[in-house]
Formats: sequence, structure tokens, C-alpha cells
Amino acid sequence: ASELEHLIKFLKREIKPDIVHLSNALLLGLARRLKNDLGAKIICSLQDENEWIDLMSEEYQKKIWDLMAEKSVDVDMFVAVSNYYSEKSKALLKIPAEKINVVYDGINLDGYEISSLPFDPPVIGYLCRMSEYFGLGIIVDAFIRLKQDERFKDLKLYLTGGYTDGGYPEFVEATGGGIIYEPNDSENLAKALASLLTKPDQVRKFGAQGRKAVLEKYSMSDMAKKIIKVYESIIND
Repeated sequence: ASELEHLIKFLKREIKPDIVHLSNALLLGLARRLKNDLGAKIICSLQDENEWIDLMSEEYQKKIWDLMAEKSVDVDMFVAVSNYYSEKSKALLKIPAEKINVVYDGINLDGYEISSLPFDPPVIGYLCRMSEYFGLGIIVDAFIRLKQDERFKDLKLYLTGGYTDGGYPEFVEATGGGIIYEPNDSENLAKALASLLTKPDQVRKFGAQGRKAVLEKYSMSDMAKKIIKVYESIIND
């Protein structure tokens, strides 16, 4: 509580914000005090909350979602990172449709060069948090399966961090940059990867389509413009 008091005093004295943007719904408990004490509009991003809550027992999961739903009434507008997560959040937090916008995370495009995708050797990339929860074990098992096939004996697997909750199918559909497989197990993932590893030209086509879509719709500047529109809509309301 004392830290919240320090924060409010600092914001009143130094910033005098018209809008306070909370980074995720786990901070909803701050919303009412910030709103009342600062006279500011409150915006809250929706991302990653379920990652933390799902690790708890079912009893506490429900209690936390219910408490967050109760606190959500103090927010003027929510911003979800995907349509999938928007719909999920509406249900869990009981958010009216008119109080939620979708703004995809932007990608910093500086410093990236176009790869020719030589397939020499072929490489699989894992772009997600390195955790069993996010399927790391599934892709490792799929990689082992593929390595047992003589066609893919030189295959490599690179792992790196990143996260987009539940939004991959809609991103693939929006960009034309890949394929979706199901059910989510190592056998079906290995089959999907094999279908791509044997068709380099198709992979290059997916890559070109995905890059074009990112440049047009998913850059940092595009994200910033959309967030500003959300701010303006709240201020002018």
C-alpha cells in the first residue's frame, strides 16, 4: 500500500497523466485508486494473465478470475493482443464488447535481413517461451522423430524466446505465412514439418507472404498508431 501511495504522489506531482495504461490485468487492483486519485482514464492491456493463473489450483484460478472480473469495472478500455484472447477475456472477465479493442503486438523491423532460406542445412525455429507449458517438449520430440528420417538427418533446431497467447491460427490466416496442425502432439507436428521441409519453394513463398503482411500491418509504428487511436477515443469520450 505504501508503494501505491508513493506512485500516486509521484504521478500527481510530476506526470499529471490523462491516461494510465496498465500492462496487464493482474494489476487491476490498482485501477480504482489511480482513477479516483488522479482523475485519469484507465486502459489495461490483456496479455499473458492466464499463463500465471493456469499454474494455480482450479480452486484459486476461479477465485482470481472472479476477483479480476469484479475489478475490471474500474477500467475504461481494454486492449487485447489478439481476437482469440479478446474473446477469452470477455468471457473470463465479463467485459462488455464495447470496452475492448484488439491491437496486435508490433514487431521492431530494424536490423532484420531477408534470408534466402537455403535449406543447407534445414533449420526449424522455435519462437516461444522455453517451457513445457508452451509445447517445448512437443517440438523437441517432433525434432527427434524427424532426425530418424534419412531425409532430415542434417536438420537443426534453434530455440529462442517469445510469446503470443493463442493467437497463432489467426496470425497464420491473416498473413498467409504458414500452416496450422492439429491435434497438438509431436507426431502431427512432425508430419506438418516434414510436409514443409520437403517443399522449400513453398516455405519461401510462405516467408515472403508473411514478411509482406508484417511490413504492412504488424510493425511497431502501426501498433503505435492504433494505440493512439484508442487513447484518443477514450479522451474524447
